[in-house]
Amino acid sequence: MVGDVWRAPFGFSDKPGQKVRPCLIMEVASGSVRVAKITSTNLDHRWRCERIVVPGYKKTSWVNFDEQRWMPISDLQEPCKA
Repeated sequence: MVGDVWRAPFGFSDKPGQKVRPCLIMEVASGSVRVAKITSTNLDHRWRCERIVVPGYKKTSWVNFDEQRWMPISDLQEPCKA
């Protein structure tokens, strides 16, 4: 599971609500996962961001290692597959 890309809900940073987006599984511990948010916003200028190929997505994506959080494993919706 660690290193896999899954879809999960993330709250917006600038308004109420949430969006299901891909995330990279960083760690698994007792029913929870630590994930890093993946976005299609160009983050080449950010130090702790890396380009990533997300299976099944056509847009270039970036994993933002500065935006990590813990969530219950049950929040994960489905793995991203080609």
